[in-house]
Amino acid sequence: MEIDFFSIFVLLAGVYILYAAILLKTQKKITKSIMMNQNRDVKQIKDKEGFVRFMFVRTMVVAVVTIAAGLWGLIEPFFVTTWVTDVVVVVAFTLMIVYYLISIRKADKEFCR
Repeated sequence: MEIDFFSIFVLLAGVYILYAAILLKTQKKITKSIMMNQNRDVKQIKDKEGFVRFMFVRTMVVAVVTIAAGLWGLIEPFFVTTWVTDVVVVVAFTLMIVYYLISIRKADKEFCR
């Protein structure tokens, strides 16, 4: 059996996003590289509490979906699957990333100067 390094990478990325979400909720620490427009600075957030409330659930959902996608890639060889299953996983993961990027843009417009 081969090691699926891409699935491991996706899984680890999901764990990192989950860690960033926990820091956001517990310490109000905003991980700019994950949660913000890269042309903005954290100091430009005018309503930090509102930003935290808006982004926490979205970041948690992205973390869970990313972890699930990574785990699926690792355990999928042990199941009898069809191409449909793979397409559903890829589409769901892609839609979640698009939704999260839209959320970042919305947070930028609503909470930043």
